Parts: sequence; C-alpha cells; structure tokens
Amino acid sequence: MIFDDTAWVVRYLIVDIGNRITGRRVLTDPSWIESIEWETRDVEFKLTKEEIEKSPEFDPTRPVSRDYENRLYDYYARPKYWEAT
Repeated sequence: MIFDDTAWVVRYLIVDIGNRITGRRVLTDPSWIESIEWETRDVEFKLTKEEIEKSPEFDPTRPVSRDYENRLYDYYARPKYWEAT
C-alpha cells in the first residue's frame, strides 16, 4: 500500500503482476476494488485482468509523481482524485 500522509488515506495498492524474474508492479486505486475475500486473500477489481496487466508500470524505487498519476488515471479513464470537487 501507498499511504498519503497529508490526506491520511491509502492512496494506492501495489499489485505484483510479474513473476519472480520480471517483478512487474502496477498501482491501483483502492476505490477500483469490487470485493475482498479475506480468508482466501483474493481481491476482485472493477477492472479486467488485461487492463491491469497493461497498466503503466510502477517503479517502487521512485516516488509516485503527478505525471505517473496522470498516465495511470488517463489509462483507466477514471476521474482524478486531485481534481475532484
């Protein structure tokens, strides 16, 4: 998880979609979750598997920039939290 310590919210979930060799990771907004099955540790998103797999890659060694956030929200065609009224 990535926590926004200014707004006190969980801003993103880090999803590991790669194997041990590639280790590809992407971010998703928690509001894009449909359901969570705690016992089985399954998360169902309001997104397709293909959408998530093709999402802009997240580099955990770098801070999340506004540029990355714009690409992420534009990719999913979702409203941007920082532009919400």
